[in-house]
Amino acid sequence: MNFEALAIVNENNKKVLKEREAKKLKNRIKKLFKK
Repeated sequence: MNFEALAIVNENNKKVLKEREAKKLKNRIKKLFKK
């Protein structure tokens, strides 16, 4: 694997992690409002 391909994969992984964190935060907020 060349460096450029690795960089692209790394960027995609960061995006996925951010999306997962955003979902976790949304779920937490929903739980707080339901109380």
